[in-house]
Amino acid sequence: MIDNLVTASKLISDFDNFLSNRSSIFISRIDGILVTILEWHFDSWKKEAEYINSDAALNTWATYNSLSRSLVSILEKIEIRAISERLSAYSFFKILDAHIMSHINEPTCTNNYCETVLDDFYRVFFSHISDSADKHNIWRHYFPLKWKVSIANLTSDEHILPYTTLNNYLSYSSDRIANPIDGMDYNLDEITRNIFPEVDPILWSRILIFMYSPYGENRAKSVIERPWNFGVFGRTHVFGKDSVSGRESVFKTEEAATLELAIFLFENELSTDNIDQYLEELVSLHYDDESEYESKRNRLISLFKSLKRYIVENMASNP
Repeated sequence: MIDNLVTASKLISDFDNFLSNRSSIFISRIDGILVTILEWHFDSWKKEAEYINSDAALNTWATYNSLSRSLVSILEKIEIRAISERLSAYSFFKILDAHIMSHINEPTCTNNYCETVLDDFYRVFFSHISDSADKHNIWRHYFPLKWKVSIANLTSDEHILPYTTLNNYLSYSSDRIANPIDGMDYNLDEITRNIFPEVDPILWSRILIFMYSPYGENRAKSVIERPWNFGVFGRTHVFGKDSVSGRESVFKTEEAATLELAIFLFENELSTDNIDQYLEELVSLHYDDESEYESKRNRLISLFKSLKRYIVENMASNP
């Protein structure tokens, strides 16, 4: 058995080395090699799980582990090419989504396999999507809607998919918020706007900045006096000349979705007691009227008043 595994591992490693010479369309087309590689990856992962707690089969586990790492490397290269090159992204996402759905209820995997696949996917995706020539089609048409983060998705039967997206996004974004790049982080802006399809991106970014910025004794002061380098773009909406009411309705809907998602995800941090404390800190601060800090202070005051009002109204309607 080990001899066969070693041979398979060597062959896959050689394929990995020569992958750059193969056409990405050939690799990721609906009947291409990607389907087979994903199934190999699942079989190898399953074998790893089977042998990981067996001291007697440690060498077998190690071989499957090496095989899995080679397959992950191949999948990462295919993903990068699918994202970077036109024509192959559609089939890549269709195949990956179908593979995940075929194993989402795998009884021996307890859904961990799907998380593993998506964790590997997002590690590559977040680093490359903003440079893709086909990113608008990817976000609008190819990226599965059920992977995106919304209340409906998070409470669906397939909730593991948006929760895995959320966990990967928060890992990615919290690091960029805590350690901001120089200038505006347009990559984070774009990813945030698309991962959370129902929220007001500007308002949502303020919530995330507050939640994930490092802070000292006075949290509000710490957040205000740090750089805010994303959340500058809202969504593009097309309205007619006389559609003031339609515009207001869209913005109110996005605001409500933002507040609802914030309370759903950060219920403890955004309790009424904590919001009162944040407001107290904000009101106690004083900056020059025309300063950037004063503008940030006012935006946060407005945000927390809206959150508190939403909580009170929601509690009144759902006693």
